[in-house]
Amino acid sequence: MIPRYSRPEMAAIWEAQTRFRIWFEIEAHACDALATIGVIPKEAAKAIWEKAGHVTSTWHGSTRSRRSPITTSSPF
Repeated sequence: MIPRYSRPEMAAIWEAQTRFRIWFEIEAHACDALATIGVIPKEAAKAIWEKAGHVTSTWHGSTRSRRSPITTSSPF
């Protein structure tokens, strides 16, 4: 993003760190769904969230109980 043409909030969305947080959340929610249907152990899905808690804590106040806008429409 070109700084002079964007607001700080908009520029923050496109930063690499934010993209990686979003990707992590998508993968972690996918693991939750796989655990629900028995493909992976539920403990493994839980461990993913616990070991990377710092990854999701800074993006728009997102936590495991408050999903990001990207994953709220998931059918799982």
